[in-house]
Amino acid sequence: MVNSVLKSKIDSLWLDFHSGGITNPITVIEQISYLMFVRLLDITDSRNEKRAARLGKDFKRIFPSDKQYLRWSHLRNQGGEKMLTIVRERLFPFLRTGMRPDSAVGRFLKDANCLIPNANLLVRAVNAIEELPLTEGDTKG
Repeated sequence: MVNSVLKSKIDSLWLDFHSGGITNPITVIEQISYLMFVRLLDITDSRNEKRAARLGKDFKRIFPSDKQYLRWSHLRNQGGEKMLTIVRERLFPFLRTGMRPDSAVGRFLKDANCLIPNANLLVRAVNAIEELPLTEGDTKG
């Protein structure tokens, strides 16, 4: 993706957060980062599933069998209010406690909270992040 197009998508997402009531730049970056991370977790789980199926091996899921509904690929297909409820009441608690608290990721996520105030903003953010090319090396940072 051309850098100017990517920058435009991020700028648009930033404005969505600002118009949605989140005006602190640190909070905007934090919330976008959490959502991008959740998408990357799902991408990783999908790759691991395919690799395990191809090799005929078991693998440890990031999202356990009873938490598959928290994956990005499932979450993005939910309606706004349901998505917001799942994100606030299920996904963020999972991120805080289910990501190996002794790891660097676990320590980073121990205080993670969803501060997105309404379903419309969450849907706009999820749709925008879905369009970002997160699997391309240049966009992962």
